[in-house]
Amino acid sequence: MPYPYLLLASFIFNFSTVISFPYFITLLQNHFDIHSGVMLGFLFGLPHVVYLISIFTLQKHQQKPSHQTWMFIISLIILALSFYWQSLTASFSILITMRILMGVAITLGFISLNRMISTLKLQKQEGKVFGWLDSISKWAGVCAGLIAGISYQSLGITAPFAIGGFVLLITSLFLSIYLCKRQHMITRSYHA
Repeated sequence: MPYPYLLLASFIFNFSTVISFPYFITLLQNHFDIHSGVMLGFLFGLPHVVYLISIFTLQKHQQKPSHQTWMFIISLIILALSFYWQSLTASFSILITMRILMGVAITLGFISLNRMISTLKLQKQEGKVFGWLDSISKWAGVCAGLIAGISYQSLGITAPFAIGGFVLLITSLFLSIYLCKRQHMITRSYHA
């Protein structure tokens, strides 16, 4: 994937993973009437626990560089679906399942994004490239916080989840079209 697309992918991924976090505890209190600090903290941190447990195992699996973008797209779709289900479900077991699925999606997303970044031909510009990537992730967090606050105030508690899921699905569609067109062009040039 070209460098500008990787920057955009990094922005969207970080934006979407941050947008729901400020209001997840409020969602739990409103939809599930959970007020125990231990339970709220456990559910909030569950995707991160899944990430920490699974990152080392999943990183060992090698894939072709050409498959990394598809793995990233799949992680975006899984993450989007987990957002929608978390915001709509009234079932505690489905909520737990979606938090676990969210952790798996975050893990796959970070692995594939980092692998795509590692394939960049940096030509002694590593500091500049990683500086931009770090800056992009910070800007994504700022934008996610602002949009989460505005959407929550205007549209309600489920709005940040819906926006995060929508952005992920649009991005996965865009990347899928890009990959299909690129593959079509490669196939045509190969047969020409």
